Amino acid sequence: MQLFSTLDKTIKLGIIIVSLLLAGCGGGGSSGGTTGNPIARTPSISSFSPLSGAAGATVTIAGTNFDITPANNTVKFNNVTATVSSATATQIVAAVPAGSTSGPISVANSGGTAYSMSSFSVIPTATAAPAAPTGVTATAGNTSVTITWSPVTGADSYNLYWSATTGVTKLNGNKFTSASSPYIQTGLANGTAVYYVVTAVNSAGESAESTQVSATPAPTIPLAPTGVAAVPANAQNSISWDASFGATSYNVYWSTTPGVTQTTGTVISGVTSPYVHTSLSNGTAYYYVVTAVNSAGVSAESAEVNATPVAPAVAPTAPGGLTATAGNTQLTLTWNPVSGATSYNLYWSTTSGVTKTNGTKITGVTSPYVHAGLTNGTTYYYVATAENANGESADSAQASAIPAGSTNTWTSGTAMLSAHNYTVGGVINGNFYVAGGAIAGSITAVEMYDPIANTWTSKAPALTSRALAGAGVINGKLYVVGGCIGSDCRIGITGALEAYDPATNSWTSLAAIPTARAGSATGVINGRLYVAGGTGPCPPCGALTVVESYDPVANTWQTEPALPSGVEGAQGTVINNVFYVVGGYTWTTSSVVNSVYAFDPVANSWTIKATMPTARNAHGVEAVNGILYAFGGASTAVTAVMEAYDSVADLWTAKASMPAAKYGMGTGVLNGRIYSAGGADSAGTALSTVDIYQP
Repeated sequence: MQLFSTLDKTIKLGIIIVSLLLAGCGGGGSSGGTTGNPIARTPSISSFSPLSGAAGATVTIAGTNFDITPANNTVKFNNVTATVSSATATQIVAAVPAGSTSGPISVANSGGTAYSMSSFSVIPTATAAPAAPTGVTATAGNTSVTITWSPVTGADSYNLYWSATTGVTKLNGNKFTSASSPYIQTGLANGTAVYYVVTAVNSAGESAESTQVSATPAPTIPLAPTGVAAVPANAQNSISWDASFGATSYNVYWSTTPGVTQTTGTVISGVTSPYVHTSLSNGTAYYYVVTAVNSAGVSAESAEVNATPVAPAVAPTAPGGLTATAGNTQLTLTWNPVSGATSYNLYWSTTSGVTKTNGTKITGVTSPYVHAGLTNGTTYYYVATAENANGESADSAQASAIPAGSTNTWTSGTAMLSAHNYTVGGVINGNFYVAGGAIAGSITAVEMYDPIANTWTSKAPALTSRALAGAGVINGKLYVVGGCIGSDCRIGITGALEAYDPATNSWTSLAAIPTARAGSATGVINGRLYVAGGTGPCPPCGALTVVESYDPVANTWQTEPALPSGVEGAQGTVINNVFYVVGGYTWTTSSVVNSVYAFDPVANSWTIKATMPTARNAHGVEAVNGILYAFGGASTAVTAVMEAYDSVADLWTAKASMPAAKYGMGTGVLNGRIYSAGGADSAGTALSTVDIYQP
């Protein structure tokens, strides 16, 4: 290629020199009246097609600066001159010359000579027809025959001749051209012999016929049916399947026990798809396999399917026993279950005579249902309906009640969608949020309670699964920090901090707390989140005295004065910008404590307050109207006891106990009432129940 490049450069230089000489002669004019001679440009070859061929084959050469007069272009195939049939400035058509060999193509004209970057392959012309193929075989299949033969030296292709009569030749046979081995002839009649010979072909001609072979197509046992499905209906199942090639009929085998086979099942012979199996018992599962049949035999069983017949759906009857029980700004509705119902609706009004036509509808409720956010002293009227896929029932009998206010009482609220133990809670924009916790292990689930709709809905899960975390609400966002990341705090402790924004239903990862911990007490003062105590990695285990606070604007943590004594499982709240840490567990004495510590950020110090009457940890602590309430939790046993602390008098008093003993709840204050969601009972069972306390 270096030779070609040098030659091109030499030709181009010569043209430039000649041009300059011509331009310098005649003083800018000539006797012929012309102003100069045009300069020819060096041709180039970019490609050619086809890449190979025999002598006489036509080749199209693409490039630039070709002479548009065919005779002015000299085309050579590896230095053997070819005949040019047409030419444009960018394309030349030439024939492969006789006697040429494989090599580059060149194009020469007055502008110079161009060479192709790759070689053209010249296919030698055969001098004799090939020999007849050998090793010919014919193998019968179902409506098909497969013919094979050995390759023949010098053959470019093969022809296959066939006939339904023996003595087939290339003169009397039906011809398949350009056949390749193995060749499968389909669409034949089973039981009828077919005869074959094969010939080899090249440019010199066609060989003699091979030895004749024959085969007689015959059916084979079909494959097991696929796509089997069973669809239930009233006292019957419909079984369908895809056709199996070569099958002439099908058998269905059934049983009321799984694992049905041709041996164990009851056979239904000669059926077609779909087959309707009737006179069945509703509610009983039936199992099926299908086989394909022809004259060659019976296939293997299909995959097993099953279906359970069901009675036709009908709209349920109206619920009975609807009652309304008064509470403080709420009513509890109960009714008897209805057979066949999949859900229930409540319709309400403040005017008697409510129906599903004129009432306000609450869909998808379950009994008991707490209708909250009502006005005390106003009568509310209700009817209930039952619903399933076939429709909605008639109205129940009307029930009514009048909400009435009461203090120091607990009521049951609408249960969460799922159980949460060792969870955290917070109230944002009038809605109560419960995040994380544990069931068999730590979870990321988040649920929100809407007191107006009286419903719980799932929200975006937290980024980190955890239990025994701390939490606080700042500027409309729920901040969750620390916690255990497995089914047991011994698996791992995290320092991760994440914030949930209800406006976008999304979580953001923030700066981790310097001291990773679980079971800490938290509180918010002047837009800062305070985290006190807890336990670090366990083992070695131990109650911390470390206190740290978080600035959400700067996304930074700072160390605060330490607790007077280390506690874990303590709970915190804030009254008049003072952070209270209540109860917990200490490893020093391996006991649950009833201590109360108060941190004043102005004085930047902790003080010890009057101890709780009941020692507890993993309990609930909230403040309403300047009074701190501690409830539930665990000590030597799980407790339901509630006690209230007056921070001004530094005095504790007993209050109404919770409906049931529990610990690990998520808590928050909503509309002046304390909500306690989830937790676990005395048996350690995670709960979805909600208790509401009216101070």
